[in-house]
Amino acid sequence: MKKYLFLFITIFTISFSLAKEVNNMPKIMFSGDEYHLAFQGEDVVSYLSEYTIKDETVDNWRTLITLAKWKGKRTVKEFYTGYMNLFRGSKHLLVEEPTTYLPDEDNLKNEVIIEFAVNGGDYTEWNFNKIFEVKNQLYSITFAVKLPVEEDVTKQAQLRAFDNIKMEWVKELFNLDIIPKQ
Repeated sequence: MKKYLFLFITIFTISFSLAKEVNNMPKIMFSGDEYHLAFQGEDVVSYLSEYTIKDETVDNWRTLITLAKWKGKRTVKEFYTGYMNLFRGSKHLLVEEPTTYLPDEDNLKNEVIIEFAVNGGDYTEWNFNKIFEVKNQLYSITFAVKLPVEEDVTKQAQLRAFDNIKMEWVKELFNLDIIPKQ
């Protein structure tokens, strides 16, 4: 019995310390707004922390930031390939094809941002997902915007209305160093 209790405590401690690295940010500044930690959790594939602005929740948000520390040994390129394959199989959910942004160098070695918009019925969820590696560990930071559907305006036209600011979001995400790159 002691052996199992020790094993449970060891696994819990390791899991908590891994999650703590992602969950230790009390607030994040992005696009001029202050985001506060609203949810922490763990599932089979990742440790998650979700951040909302004041007076919003993870159940009722206009913008949301999600940090994830992915379990397992995967590279940015492997994760990116799997992500894009997921989109190919879910085209009916997408408002338009995903867009990929790379930092200055033209490769998928260390980081990439994928922009995609998902049809949520009465809203469009627009996501900018930065995937990156630090010390052979895979992380992601997602900035999501929920756009309510407007009558007589296509979802694509709604996204185009943000073209002037989306490149600022991409640039800010590339420069956002939540996890130390030591």
